[in-house]
Amino acid sequence: MSYPKQLHMGKHIDDLEEMYMKLPADIKDRELDIICKSAQKLIEQSERHYINRDEEMAYIGYMKLMNLVQVIRKNKDYGRKKETVTKLLGTQSDFNRIFDKLKKLKTSLEIRYEERARLKGLKTFAKDVDLERESKNGPTGAKDGGMIMPASVQKQTVTAMELHGMINDCRISMLIMDCRPVKDFDASHLRYSYLVNVPEHLLVAGMTAGKINHALPPESRTLWSNRMVKDQVILMDWNTTGVPVKDTPIYILNYILCHYDQDIEDTKIIRLDGGYESFVLHYPASCLNPSYRPPMVVDAMGDNIDDIEYPNISDIPMKEESFTKPGFKPTIDRNSKVAAVSLYEARKKPLEDILVEHEQILDKSKQNALEIINTETELKNLEKQQPLEPGADETQESLLFEVMQLKDRQRDYVRIFFRC
Repeated sequence: MSYPKQLHMGKHIDDLEEMYMKLPADIKDRELDIICKSAQKLIEQSERHYINRDEEMAYIGYMKLMNLVQVIRKNKDYGRKKETVTKLLGTQSDFNRIFDKLKKLKTSLEIRYEERARLKGLKTFAKDVDLERESKNGPTGAKDGGMIMPASVQKQTVTAMELHGMINDCRISMLIMDCRPVKDFDASHLRYSYLVNVPEHLLVAGMTAGKINHALPPESRTLWSNRMVKDQVILMDWNTTGVPVKDTPIYILNYILCHYDQDIEDTKIIRLDGGYESFVLHYPASCLNPSYRPPMVVDAMGDNIDDIEYPNISDIPMKEESFTKPGFKPTIDRNSKVAAVSLYEARKKPLEDILVEHEQILDKSKQNALEIINTETELKNLEKQQPLEPGADETQESLLFEVMQLKDRQRDYVRIFFRC
């Protein structure tokens, strides 16, 4: 079996981060097929480095691949070309094997870096960083029982990169509290010994540290009690950035620890900026099942629904109540009585009488129609006379008036016919 190649890329595994985090600035604007081909070449190169036992280059290549996969998943064409991407880059089982390789590479590199630092007379890479900061900015921490307290103790938030360095610094004593739901925590979480899940369903108004301790499962109570002895307590949820919103789980947990927990100092509490989503994006090899996707965030539009004033049904007058009000007088249309009586009398007529009336009306209507035609013909002939005879104007007006009367009579016949 061949030995790993000598370390040549950095002094600590954090040095490799600057190399695999660098992606082209325009990578997000490129076509999905081009990005997939780049990822495919990266897989081939990383596999060659892994076979040749160049652990640093293999680690850098695989981590750069993970960042490239995140870019591919956010591409606008990913949903439409998902099958093509799978054919080019492999299935989930292929990526699980890559995650296993990353875990082995990281463990091996950390051991080798520590061993090289020990041989050179350096205690840890973190000490080099602290000395460098101290030379530039003054002392970064105070000694307490021989332990150097990092400068981040007084900070309210830490980034994913800072937390990763703290996890790998054996001198830092801390407890990480993950307040995501139990389902999400079990599916994917940090690979860290002192990690406790404080489920969000416990983080409601009125909870105290003691109540949380009783509500946690037995295996989590021991970890929860470590908050009293650890130098730092890191809080994180899915993706909170900056100051947490009031009444959110991480806000309530922070409030409980600061105001209702006598066993912990509020200066020890720090929040992870960007939450677990930021950490798994930067360091997937340090997480269990990093491919697990966070739940879809639905924008709650009904936050202020309780502010809507709804009418009280008891204040709405019903019809029965309106009749009982004093001074109420119902309106009666007495003209409808005549129409009702006429309709009733008409319906009493025998069918034969109705048919006789229809025939009479039709005869009158035909005779009236003939008169209309004759009168209109006479009127047209009069209009054609040039020049007009004396008295023609009066005759024309008389004929027009007669036509109007005949047409009105015709409309009456039609109405009577359909009314019978």
